[in-house]
Amino acid sequence: MPAVQSGPRKLKLLPTRSAVHITVRTGAITVLAGFVVSRIVYALAGVRFNDVALHPTSATAQWQLLDIPLLTHDPVESIWYLHSQPPLYNIIAALLLQLPHALVEPAAAGIFLVLGLAMAISTYLILTEMTVPPIAATVVTLIFVVASPSMILYENYFSWSYPTAACLTVGVLCICRYLKTASFGWGLGGLIAFVAVIMMDTTFQWLWLVPIVIAIAIFMRPGWRRALAVAAVPLVLVGGLILKNAVMFGTTTTSSWVGMNLAQMTVGQSSQQLLHRLKSRGYVNDLAFQLPFSDLSIYSPKYKGTATSSIPALSKTTTSAGIPNYNNIEYITLSNSYLHDDVGYLKAEPLRYIQTVSRSARIWFVPSDQFPFIWSPVPNNPYLLSPVNVLSYASLYDNFVLLEPGKPFFSVFLSYVHVAPSASSISYSVVFEYLVLFFGVPIVVLRRRRRLRRTGEAGGAGEAGTQDATESRVAVGTLSIVWFTCVYSFAVTSLLAIGENMRFRFELGTMPLIGCVVVVTEFVRVVKARRKTRDVRRKTANSNDPAPTSYGRVVTPR
Repeated sequence: MPAVQSGPRKLKLLPTRSAVHITVRTGAITVLAGFVVSRIVYALAGVRFNDVALHPTSATAQWQLLDIPLLTHDPVESIWYLHSQPPLYNIIAALLLQLPHALVEPAAAGIFLVLGLAMAISTYLILTEMTVPPIAATVVTLIFVVASPSMILYENYFSWSYPTAACLTVGVLCICRYLKTASFGWGLGGLIAFVAVIMMDTTFQWLWLVPIVIAIAIFMRPGWRRALAVAAVPLVLVGGLILKNAVMFGTTTTSSWVGMNLAQMTVGQSSQQLLHRLKSRGYVNDLAFQLPFSDLSIYSPKYKGTATSSIPALSKTTTSAGIPNYNNIEYITLSNSYLHDDVGYLKAEPLRYIQTVSRSARIWFVPSDQFPFIWSPVPNNPYLLSPVNVLSYASLYDNFVLLEPGKPFFSVFLSYVHVAPSASSISYSVVFEYLVLFFGVPIVVLRRRRRLRRTGEAGGAGEAGTQDATESRVAVGTLSIVWFTCVYSFAVTSLLAIGENMRFRFELGTMPLIGCVVVVTEFVRVVKARRKTRDVRRKTANSNDPAPTSYGRVVTPR
């Protein structure tokens, strides 16, 4: 009778779910601790919240806010007649201005601090949901989010950029969880966060949200009807805003500035000689010779139109800070007239426009902490960050983490409107991040889709197969939304705006970082798997031993 020799059993022990949860929780606590410590350090270095936009001078007023007295004393009517911008940023400002004066700055600082913490924790949790190892997710979040000078700059400057970035990041986390759990609350939370972005930032229009809703419904099939039910309330909110603007102001976007914004890319980039030539050929009118966003007094009545209003938000020509009231109803006609000249310019000078777009795209890769209006010392608005204590840190971070080879240029009113950034002013970390994002994410999505299809054809293959199918669906859905949003923002801002593109990139939050890290993680796993397979084949080919049976037991004759 044969004897059985039992060798040592080499069993690979997989971590239990509780162990994984403990590891993830430990990483989240580490990120939280790092965030708190960093904010204490910045406070000791002299960082203070800058809410100058809520009590502005002519040098510090934000065009995107209605006149501060109107937001303070007549916010409902004024915001209802707002057409130059989406309403949410003005709503936030109006709510803060209802507080006692001494509480406005602390309340705003507290809100932005919470938004920053939400962005950091959400980034970490998204990475772990996308199967990035918790240790790697922790390190990436601490270095590129918590320790980023851009984060602390925008976190302490009252504007719409930081809330936009936070809403996009939190929205991605909610959608990621929705794709995994099919929970109505996660889905609604994610789409509400995306709607908040549309209601706050003109870059993101309904043309961005609709494809995302369709994609979520496709990824959640066969429960697509439930997914559309989740999207019902957000779509009604966006549709209501667009309908209101269409009926009252004749525009189907959240801003009436499209023509004037595009004019900065077209006629605003032209010489007087070129404009005279275009006018003689019938491509542009006299309006093209005036810079967009000028005071109403310089425009002829021919281009201002005849619309009038008794509503202060629509009728005032200047604000209490002494700048033009860009929500004046006459700017709607002006913007439409500029749009006519923009189209004529595009027909006549497409190559010049492409050159401007190329310059605009290069500005995108300048470190976002070098956006000029955050650092600029203007009257009654001292440096947000102390130059002695913090400026050197921002410079070192840009050189050694963001790999900007030149000397970072935190200038007074630095503008790239007419001069492209040099090669030494570009962050090559950001360039790498976007190359990986734009080209790597589609490859990962296709690989995961094939895995998801194979799992479905195999009937799930038990619990492991079901878990793999869920992970693949979450990765495909989340990465698709991240990729589409980043490509959309990069394309729209490069085509329609110039000078602030590094700020537009910051408004994406940590979406680009998430996409890049997930692609790199997937690449490392593929390389390791192929190397392991190659080693096993080599050992099998060189081994003269009988193939072992399961559990290491070898049957030998007596």
